[in-house]
This record gives sequence, C-alpha cells and structure tokens, in this order.
Amino acid sequence: MKAQLAALKEQMGYPIEANLELDYDRKHMENESLFDTSQSIVYDKRIEFQLLQTQKRLQEDDLNYYEWSFIPSVSAYGGYTLNYQNSFVAPLYNQKLSELIRWSPAFVSHISGGKRIQEIKQAKLQLDRFDYGFLLLKNSINTQYSFALANL
Repeated sequence: MKAQLAALKEQMGYPIEANLELDYDRKHMENESLFDTSQSIVYDKRIEFQLLQTQKRLQEDDLNYYEWSFIPSVSAYGGYTLNYQNSFVAPLYNQKLSELIRWSPAFVSHISGGKRIQEIKQAKLQLDRFDYGFLLLKNSINTQYSFALANL
C-alpha cells in the first residue's frame, strides 16, 4: 500500500513529505466498477479518435479543393538553332564559306503538366491512410480496454 501511495503521489505531482489522506468506499467502488465493465467501448468519446476524424475531414476538404480547382494546364517551350561543326579551322579563310561549313540543326523542347492530377492522387492515398489509422486506433483501444479489465 505504501508503494502504491508513493506512485500515486509521483503521478499527481504531490509533495512526498505531505500527508495524503485517501477516502474511499470499497462497496461503492465495486458497484461502479461493475457498471463500467458492463458498458461497451465508445470510440467517438476518445480524444485520439476525434483528432483523427478532424484530420480526415481536413484531408477530405483538401481533396475537394484539388478536384474543384482542377483546370488542366500544359506548358511548353522550344528552341531551334543551327550549330557550326567542323574540326578544321584553318581552311576556313582559304575556301568558300558554303563549302567548308557543315551546319547541323538543333531543336530543344519541353512539355510539362499533370501537377493537379498528381495532387488529387496523393490526397486520395492520404485518405486511405486515415482509414488504416482508424483501424489501428480501434485495435489499440480494444487492447487498452482488455488490459484495463484484466487489471480491474
């Protein structure tokens, strides 16, 4: 009993030197424990569950934002140039320019787009992760409940 009293003081942050008087009625406590054990688990009352629900609602709002603001956009740019390629520079001054120079065309292009599609896919995957999080939380709460009943 002394060890449990010391542990209780530690958890409460109660001064060790101070006297802690416990007042309890064993019969009343037994009646309350029977009432508690007959009730089923209510997940919605747990703060962890409520927090996860709020996060899921926010993620659903993000998904709706991405879907409603979906306007596909494609951007492109390109460039075209002629490059001189010849390994001999000296004959350049002795012959006609058109005979010496080999011009090679070069073209560069880039097309981008699809960012919004990827944002929607990512938001849907995160919603799926929340469903898995609910499953893990329910399993954790059931385990805690089982341990609490066993300890009681």
